[in-house]
Amino acid sequence: MRWLAIHLPDLPLEVVAGARTAVAPLAVSVHRRGERILRCNTAALLAGIRPGQGVGAARARCAELTVMPRQPAAEQEALEHLAAWAIRFTPQVSLAPPRALLLDVAASLRLFGGADALLAQVSAGIGASGYQGRLAMAPTPLGALVWARQLGASAETAGWPMIPDLAALQAALEGLPLAALGLNARECDDLTALGLRRVADVLRLPRPGLRERLGPTRVDWLERLLGETPDPRPMFVPPPRFSARIELPAEVDLAESLVFPCRRLLGELAGFLRGRQAGVPRLDWRFGHAGRAATCFSLGAA
Repeated sequence: MRWLAIHLPDLPLEVVAGARTAVAPLAVSVHRRGERILRCNTAALLAGIRPGQGVGAARARCAELTVMPRQPAAEQEALEHLAAWAIRFTPQVSLAPPRALLLDVAASLRLFGGADALLAQVSAGIGASGYQGRLAMAPTPLGALVWARQLGASAETAGWPMIPDLAALQAALEGLPLAALGLNARECDDLTALGLRRVADVLRLPRPGLRERLGPTRVDWLERLLGETPDPRPMFVPPPRFSARIELPAEVDLAESLVFPCRRLLGELAGFLRGRQAGVPRLDWRFGHAGRAATCFSLGAA
């Protein structure tokens, strides 16, 4: 086990402060064959809203539903802030957009007391920052990423998905459905027409024939997944300055409503500083208002 994958399935929703735990139904939409629901909070799920549903049909089902467009820039910013935070565990952190990070933890396991202890600390830190992360470990970066997306565990799950070596990785992958390989609908249909249903069926095919059917890019990806060819990853370099913002789903009238978003920003800053072994003497804050100038102030450290 060398690579730790952190998959953030609800990141499009979580970049909106308090959206996941809001009492009112709230969803994030994406334009995919029309405007459709991408992710929605618990209140929306209880109202019968589901990912993949058309926005018009969702609003007809729940008149109180608030729908916000997906914010790719905010998701990328959040991913980079989490990457800066993750440097506290290893300097070898790589972005895996749009919703994941990869950490090379080969040299960190002993330092943090073993794989279970490391995973517990990572999971707790992600949860404290307001994100729901799914974690898995494997000997290749793509193996860890696929496993995190399929069966990744969080702090609420018993045990952690950990694949110790390449032989175990291939055995684990063989039982997964074709969709685990990230194939598009046409590729899945082509393979299904050949009678293939699971990853094991694909791995039995001769590589030359597979290249003709799927193309070299997809087969190269498969070989990197299995550790047959190298998979070098560009390492994330934290920016020289920390700057972060959170967009609220609605206006707030009480200062108490700002505690959660401010706590998340402070948690991201703390991770950034710890990764750089640095500190700050002053924090500059800016609160936006509807209809009047923003409130700006600074808080100094004692």
